[in-house]
Amino acid sequence: MTGAVTLNPKKGGIMKTKHFLIGVFVIGIITGIAMSAAAADTIGLGLCAPMSGGAASWGNKSEVGTRFAIERINARGGVVPKGKDKARMLELIEVADDKNDPREGASIAQRFIDNDKILVMIGPLTSSVALAQAPIMNKHGLTQFAIGATAPAYTDAGPYSFRLVPTDAFQGRYMAKWANAQGKWKTYAIIYVNDDYGRGLAEVFKTGLKEIGVSESNVVASEAYSPNDTDFSVQLAKIKGLNPDALFIAGHYKEGALIARQAGELLLNAQILGTDGIGHPEYIKVAGKAAEGTIYSGISRWKMSGHTSSSGPPSSRPNSARTRAWSKP
Repeated sequence: MTGAVTLNPKKGGIMKTKHFLIGVFVIGIITGIAMSAAAADTIGLGLCAPMSGGAASWGNKSEVGTRFAIERINARGGVVPKGKDKARMLELIEVADDKNDPREGASIAQRFIDNDKILVMIGPLTSSVALAQAPIMNKHGLTQFAIGATAPAYTDAGPYSFRLVPTDAFQGRYMAKWANAQGKWKTYAIIYVNDDYGRGLAEVFKTGLKEIGVSESNVVASEAYSPNDTDFSVQLAKIKGLNPDALFIAGHYKEGALIARQAGELLLNAQILGTDGIGHPEYIKVAGKAAEGTIYSGISRWKMSGHTSSSGPPSSRPNSARTRAWSKP
């Protein structure tokens, strides 16, 4: 089973749990969005998420979380848009399946813009889709709350583009610093998904190691794979031949689980590291015994023995996986 490294970003947030969406609506809608004077008595939302394909589990959880948040907020009287006196109820107008495909995401962005009932987009989950949508959203002034767009490039996507998680510029550096501080691993190999998310995270991890004095030669391999690949034997065979102490996966849970499993089958004896992209129950389910000992970073608040902290200590203990929900104090 997996261990979890708890991060403490300057700005709080977490991915892929139903509770975080409450924070999305409260922070974004109540405090920041001016609604049209011609708007109806409801505030229309559109959810864009991968409801099919390899990231469908995240998409399904996002829909559950969105509906949960709407129900809770409406039960408390709705929200008062900026500059208005009357509270309005939230309404989910459409759930759109972006299939984790940037082209599909761009099409959905235009459809949401053309729908006068949709005033806010919740989503998408992935960086590549968010970056494809951002120019369209910002051109037309439709607010976008990207659930999991961690690619550093999204930071400058435009004034209508927001994210709910720290960037990989934080997570990748943190994981590099934490791994080096353990004193267990001297050489690293990286395997990354060849998209905006994976390329950015892999680069930040390498940069993070360099910034703390780890020689570039200690990163012995950096191998790419395509989204939705299932066979990683070529990349892993190259990596095994270089005998790294640790293998950093810059990708999502489905491919990450297969990488872990195939690495085990090849007897690649390297500590598996990652970030919250692989932090999903499906990773454990698919990887099976190969998931044992995996260490990944994630953003959370945690409670232990009555203590609550937003800066819990890193934990690399096997069998310490835990599901935690984040909420604002």
